[in-house]
Amino acid sequence: MTPVDDRPTELLRGIRHSNPAVRIRAARGLAKLATPLRQAFPILLAAVNDPEQGVREAAIQALGTYGQEVLPTLMELLNHPDKYVRRNAVWGHREVRPGRPLRYLLPLQCPARRRFPNRRRLGPSFGKHG
Repeated sequence: MTPVDDRPTELLRGIRHSNPAVRIRAARGLAKLATPLRQAFPILLAAVNDPEQGVREAAIQALGTYGQEVLPTLMELLNHPDKYVRRNAVWGHREVRPGRPLRYLLPLQCPARRRFPNRRRLGPSFGKHG
């Protein structure tokens, strides 16, 4: 297969290619299109579970270009088992709703509080390495 370029049909073919590098380039190419392709949405959503981390990240970044309609999907991805998928879902939210606070992320903030609820009792050196 020739390298993936910006033509939509090639990009849609590339996202299903056996080579992860081609899938990554295809997802990134789909993100750069002036108008997101409707037929690419389910393909990108499936690519979020690709075995290759770079493909998952590029797919979420491409999903972030779909505007308000992708927000429910990005919300669901905040619970994905892969931390990089969750990170890119936050990125997607910022792209879709720039300047808006992400209040729903506050409970996810600072996991150390959940693991060490009584860290004040441990003293001021807790977490410091000497």
